[in-house]
Amino acid sequence: MKKLILCIFTLMVTTMYSQDNCENFKTGKFQNVENGIIKAEIERNDSIQTETYGQKEVKLKIEWIDDCSYRLIFLEGNSAF
Repeated sequence: MKKLILCIFTLMVTTMYSQDNCENFKTGKFQNVENGIIKAEIERNDSIQTETYGQKEVKLKIEWIDDCSYRLIFLEGNSAF
């Protein structure tokens, strides 16, 4: 019983903490790193995300579902990566 209560408490604290930090990812510059290699440069404002892969660039529309979840919709660029 104590383990169950501890697990529920941990989950609640983790969920609340992650929800508070979602604002930090709505705008800014980010990098997609895989095995220590930068795969993409990402620049995001509230409604548009631009991803650059070397010389290729893709623009995506951001539809925010809530403060922490969003959907990306292709706008323009090379879609055949």
